[in-house]
Amino acid sequence: DKVAGGLALLVMIALLVYLAKRMLLFLRTQASSDTSAHLLVYSLALGAISKILDRFSSQMHDLFNIAVPANARLAIVAMEESLELALPLLLILALLTYRRRLG
Repeated sequence: DKVAGGLALLVMIALLVYLAKRMLLFLRTQASSDTSAHLLVYSLALGAISKILDRFSSQMHDLFNIAVPANARLAIVAMEESLELALPLLLILALLTYRRRLG
């Protein structure tokens, strides 16, 4: 089971590296005029920021022993939820603005 799990993990890591290289190549060559590429990058950035905000309060307490006040926690939760609600909208807009280039 460990060999099969390790093999599956290696395949997933290889696929992730391949797709990341393809995305970077696309962003370098065509993204300057492609709205869908911009929206995709923005949605990925917002997803990362929302995950950081999601763990912020607990990590501040666990790592640095800093208690975040209740009103600050409420504001952080509101921002994090707002960003998570914006993600599907940005991804839908990226799909709607995508135009496949021929040639």
